[in-house]
Amino acid sequence: MVDTPVFVAGGQIGYNWQRERWVFGFEVDGSGAISNGTNTCLAASGMIVSANCKAGPDVFATGTGRLGYTFGPQHRTLAYLKLGVAWQHNRGDIVNNHEPDEVPKNATRFADGRLGGTIGAGIEQALTPEWSIKFEYDYLRFGGPSLATPPTTQHPLPSVVPANVSSLSSGYHIGKIGLNYDAGPGTPEWSDLALYATKPSVNAPPIALAQD
Repeated sequence: MVDTPVFVAGGQIGYNWQRERWVFGFEVDGSGAISNGTNTCLAASGMIVSANCKAGPDVFATGTGRLGYTFGPQHRTLAYLKLGVAWQHNRGDIVNNHEPDEVPKNATRFADGRLGGTIGAGIEQALTPEWSIKFEYDYLRFGGPSLATPPTTQHPLPSVVPANVSSLSSGYHIGKIGLNYDAGPGTPEWSDLALYATKPSVNAPPIALAQD
């Protein structure tokens, strides 16, 4: 297993409907990642059959549905769950260890996109009719490619380890802080039961005009 610390930054766009205290919505987000992790892997023995595995995801994207419930003073705090699909681009390599100096170091490299799933939960707090801040936790899970690791001659014992096939998978626990802007039409205003501001509708009878 390779532990890969990840720093992500990105943006999202979505749409929400509010009915009384319930909020329904969907959103799409994309993030760039700065990450790099390495660990000993494929090891039957630390001195004989061993390799170093490196992994570095650099792009994440998700598309999710969201269901939430408002509470608190003026019902301007939202607790929500989200569920959907996720995509990542991951890169890395597997390098054999303990090979003789006269033998070229064998490595298996990969770089591919992979579709998976995500589930998350969060809290969103309205700051003004237009702006809100959210704190969110997401778990992303992906399968991975099947890689053929090359044969290697191992020390300290003179032995040849045959090629093998390894299947990769990855999972990520991600915490997010986000700032959202309500870009709905009209001038937003708050109502007593609204986290997401709406433009009020006003109906009035026509004004009769008369001479003198």
